[in-house]
Amino acid sequence: MIDIEKIKERKKIRKEILEELYELWFNTESSALVGTKQQIYQESREQQNAFHYLLSMEFIDISTLGERLVIRITAKGIEHVETIYS
Repeated sequence: MIDIEKIKERKKIRKEILEELYELWFNTESSALVGTKQQIYQESREQQNAFHYLLSMEFIDISTLGERLVIRITAKGIEHVETIYS
């Protein structure tokens, strides 16, 4: 049986990631989340799955810079966040 609370938690994780990337895009020079896989995923399978889901939905872009990941919100991701609050 599907655990409704787990679904709610996963949606919350994805929303928080998008909100953080949205704020970085508009309020910082780097406009991206940069760090190692361990720093970004925080050794959490749920966190990693959330990033991969957002990537597959084209809400974020993930590139590499040496050993580091560079994660940016896309125009589609920005539109999604703004739709939530409209």
